[in-house]
Amino acid sequence: MLMIRRFIEKCLKHISAENFSLFLYGSSAIDISCGRDIDAIAISPNFDDVYYVKFEINVDEGKKISNLYLVPEFVYFDDVYNLKYGGYYSHKFALTFREILRKEHSLDAPLLFWTAEYNLCRQTEKLNENPDILMKTVHFKILKYRPTFARVLGKFIDDKARKQNLRCYLRECVLKPNLLSTCFASDFLDRVIQNQEKAFYNFWSEYNRHKCKTQIWGEKTLSKMKYSLEDINFSLLENYFTIL
Repeated sequence: MLMIRRFIEKCLKHISAENFSLFLYGSSAIDISCGRDIDAIAISPNFDDVYYVKFEINVDEGKKISNLYLVPEFVYFDDVYNLKYGGYYSHKFALTFREILRKEHSLDAPLLFWTAEYNLCRQTEKLNENPDILMKTVHFKILKYRPTFARVLGKFIDDKARKQNLRCYLRECVLKPNLLSTCFASDFLDRVIQNQEKAFYNFWSEYNRHKCKTQIWGEKTLSKMKYSLEDINFSLLENYFTIL
């Protein structure tokens, strides 16, 4: 808890809005001391643009690099409903996440993402209230259109605590009749299907915009792409999707 408080204090130095929600995502969401970096996203209706902030935080064994994204609500909505950024922001809630601070009436970003995905998936798939089916259906779709999702998905699959964490979240927070739409806008389905084919390009373009700030693919982007496709356990992925 001490490290969480220390991390929040660091983040608050970069957040000027009074109305926002702050989340950890990735392996650090389960244990902030795990992993090489600490990844976080803050979402607010008061941000005017997306900002990426990189800073160091002191830990027992030295320092950790922290990556913080400040994302306006309208950008996040556009990514959830239109995949405008290829899931660069919305897919941060596809695996492991944890809310660590909420101010005023800020957006429940994971709930928006997962309820939208449920309502989207059930238009084309036979879904029930089994959280594993929803989880694997969404992960399969992301992997299909963005193969560089394979490495992080493999790490998630191989971690029982992370899988159970998401399974419990879906069961307790998402798969509730009062949250699931009985009607569904067909234009939403059409837009998402069209934009799925652009997801790879849009995702990595957004990564490149923040990390390399170049018009063409930068070195960091290409290196990250390469890293994302290395040491993939294909049998692990195949076994994970066997029930679909």
